[in-house]
Amino acid sequence: MKARTIASLVLGASLALVGCGAVPMPPASSASSGTASSQTKAPAAPGEGGPMIPASGTRVTMADNGKTVTLHVGQGFLLALGDQQWSVTVADQAVVARVPNVMVVRGAQGLYRALKAGTTTLQAAGRPNCSPGQACPMYIIGFHVTLQVLSQ
Repeated sequence: MKARTIASLVLGASLALVGCGAVPMPPASSASSGTASSQTKAPAAPGEGGPMIPASGTRVTMADNGKTVTLHVGQGFLLALGDQQWSVTVADQAVVARVPNVMVVRGAQGLYRALKAGTTTLQAAGRPNCSPGQACPMYIIGFHVTLQVLSQ
């Protein structure tokens, strides 16, 4: 019950931000899904894969590891890599940056927005969440996407 109340508060606050145009919010159906990314293929020449273009308010997940994600200026995405402790770095924060002061759901690392046309990378390293005094597995999960931002 407490988790549901907290989730409702987070959703309400996020919807308030979306209402004023400050932050795009992922669709409700993708907010509770596992690691499936909600992306659509960009038009490409026959026989070519083409880059992935996220729908507005999409999620970038582990399924996108190693891919190029194409955005338009002003478009945002939720980075949702899972419940590990993640350290996230965007190479050029003038192109894509994290939206500050926005609480996200468990398993997500933040909302990001495309600020200007260009290309940058987002890298993340995930470590296990371990309680003090307990044995903890020693591993690091690597994640990398290229973010291509197109002008409107």
